[in-house]
Amino acid sequence: MMQVNANLQMYAMKARATPVLSCPSSHRNSFSRPTVVRKPASFCPRRITEHERYNSTPSHIAHFFKFKNPLAKPQSGSKTKEVSPSESSDTGIEYGIALQQGLREDMEDYAIVMPDGVCGHLYGAVFDGHMGKKAADYLTKNLYKAIERAVKKDPAFCELRKSKKYDASTFKEALTRTFQETDEKLLDYLTKDGGTEWNCGSTATVVMVREDQIVVANVGDSRAVLGRNGKAVDLSSEHRPYGRDKTAKEEAARIQKTGAWLRDGRVMGILAVTRAFGDIEFKRNIEQLLVDGVLDGVWTKEFAKKQNITSAPVVPMPDVMDVATTEQDEFVIMASDGLWEVFSSAQAVQYVRRHLANSAKKGVKNGAQAAAEAIIDDAIKRRKTTDNVSVVIVKLT
Repeated sequence: MMQVNANLQMYAMKARATPVLSCPSSHRNSFSRPTVVRKPASFCPRRITEHERYNSTPSHIAHFFKFKNPLAKPQSGSKTKEVSPSESSDTGIEYGIALQQGLREDMEDYAIVMPDGVCGHLYGAVFDGHMGKKAADYLTKNLYKAIERAVKKDPAFCELRKSKKYDASTFKEALTRTFQETDEKLLDYLTKDGGTEWNCGSTATVVMVREDQIVVANVGDSRAVLGRNGKAVDLSSEHRPYGRDKTAKEEAARIQKTGAWLRDGRVMGILAVTRAFGDIEFKRNIEQLLVDGVLDGVWTKEFAKKQNITSAPVVPMPDVMDVATTEQDEFVIMASDGLWEVFSSAQAVQYVRRHLANSAKKGVKNGAQAAAEAIIDDAIKRRKTTDNVSVVIVKLT
């Protein structure tokens, strides 16, 4: 046993002595994963690839955890896809879309609008990646296609809310199933082609707008807000392991029920969101994650052996809200947490409302686009958000 402990100490010291590969000082955590909150910690051990980790893991630890070697080959990361705004859709809905890098070393935010979506919906989404861009990039390219396939399988999706055939649960069940299936495909993709970003993840806030309804599906800590008669109506709740709100308490209880734990406002002391796409370590490689903790000296082998994590603590299950539109509805804002770091929902609604009114007076052709660009500029340059920001604004009236 003394020899085993000596070996563990040697490997832990070696890991800590290795230069840090990627850990921006503005958002370190107490283990090895940059997260979506800015909460510095005492140190940032190295982040190594899955292939490197396997080949550097002591055989007695690997055997103890029944460690499997995926042999993922590192590849270069993808570039951020630029999204061009459109003035309006064939459905007559005006929208704006804007993205801007903040103080972060990398731009991992993505946004997309499909103005003429399935069943007459405008589809809009923002994705906030962490530990790389590949998860957010994959969702930008594939999530809408998956939703479209699911909707086309059931004609009930295209029923208007006033129809007797309309069933609100239809969207919830289909979106939940689609998010989970898309996450499985994403994990397969990252395992095969993730390269150095094999363990990346992303939040997702999806909004589908039609004349009679607004459907929101949210995973993570981005947010969708409805501007209704000058008031802010939150259409989503942030999935975080800290805070006093109902969602935070429910998420904490859910995570602890899996056998995992919370530390310093993070899942297992690492991840600052409780629901996300990707993040394979928390879904398929829990044993590997425990090995990492031993190697990096975050916890002891004895502590790791006592853990009994029975299911994934981080999940892609969305909260789905289906809202009937009213004549008082003005616009929907969806944005990554870089905006909400410096704007409350009420402040954002008032800001956008003023810009839309001023644009109308000046005869600006697309007030929603001007408002999206202005609020991002204000968040980064004047209010000094420390994060990247992506915003989609959908004008309803």
